[in-house]
Amino acid sequence: ESSYAGPIGIINASYGGTPIEAWMSEDGLQSFPTALNTVTKNKDTAYLNKLNARPGGFGNRTLKDAGLTAVKKWYDPAYQPVNWRSINIPGYWEDQGVKDLNGVVWYRKEIEVPESMTGKPATVFLGRIVDADELYINGESVGSTGYQYPQRRYKIPSTLLKPGKNLLTVRVTNTSGKGGFVPDKPYQLFAGSDTIDLKGTWQYKVGEVYIPSGNRMGGGGGGIAYQNQPTALYNAMVAPLVNYAIRGVCWYQGESNSGNPTEYARLLPALISDWRAKWRIPSMPFLFVQLPNFMDYNYTPAESNWAAMREAALNTLTVPNTAMAVTIDLGEWNDIHPDNKKDVGIRLALGALKQAYSKDIVFAGPYFQSASIEGN
Repeated sequence: ESSYAGPIGIINASYGGTPIEAWMSEDGLQSFPTALNTVTKNKDTAYLNKLNARPGGFGNRTLKDAGLTAVKKWYDPAYQPVNWRSINIPGYWEDQGVKDLNGVVWYRKEIEVPESMTGKPATVFLGRIVDADELYINGESVGSTGYQYPQRRYKIPSTLLKPGKNLLTVRVTNTSGKGGFVPDKPYQLFAGSDTIDLKGTWQYKVGEVYIPSGNRMGGGGGGIAYQNQPTALYNAMVAPLVNYAIRGVCWYQGESNSGNPTEYARLLPALISDWRAKWRIPSMPFLFVQLPNFMDYNYTPAESNWAAMREAALNTLTVPNTAMAVTIDLGEWNDIHPDNKKDVGIRLALGALKQAYSKDIVFAGPYFQSASIEGN
């Protein structure tokens, strides 16, 4: 805006799926002995080497995926499918008769494409897939995603689709939990004003089964997750920034701490104090996002760690010069990373206009204050 002295930019320092302790300095963790103890142990090189020597859940694997090692690759239109079975998309293969499989599963489907959809750019929506995927159309690789959270939206070159039969093949890799296609997401092919629904019956075949190594359950080991260690991301991604002149902070995190919301209620104010001290701005505006709705709806009273996390965020508003973006209406029951980020950004921007730029605006809805019962 012309009313500001210069351009407004954002420094993006982010790493998904990480706990708040990783973003705090050692000074900021002084009131949290468990985290400090981990910091001390991690300074011992011998200790880290011992952890990293443990075998991973599936050991060191060489490529054994039959879909890629066969003479005719399974995505090749010239490949003749044998012994493929029916499966429904969306859905997880563990819910459709394939028990406890970690590995590679191939999906294929022939679709009829009208001439009106050819000769122009197209887009495939493949919802979300657990965990990684690669999409082939008519034998050509169209796109891939290496982990489960992003929405799959792949661009198709205008020359790839042809009138009549077209072959879609998806190679899905899963390493833990249920593998497959997440329900209640869009599965469609778009070209111009036309749409083809991709939901329904596909054919599948297992390309590779991952055999656990190291222990019977296949879990544990595999070394230390450095990004999750206390102080790790502060040291790597925050400390290098403290000499920059910044106006405030936007914070969206909490899922990885939902196992202990009581501790989080102490950690979030401590992080705010920690960063304000490091930047030497005692009243630096700090805007944070309250966790959205997630998981199955429950219409009966029950305990909820996510609700307790939202309460921890709400109570952090007692820290001066903070603002909270409420997102209880923006979540998705089956997606820990809901797709609608624009409205989250708008709500944070309103908080920034109020707290960082002193705009006289209403930047948040009403908060519950009190209730009373009269009579019976």
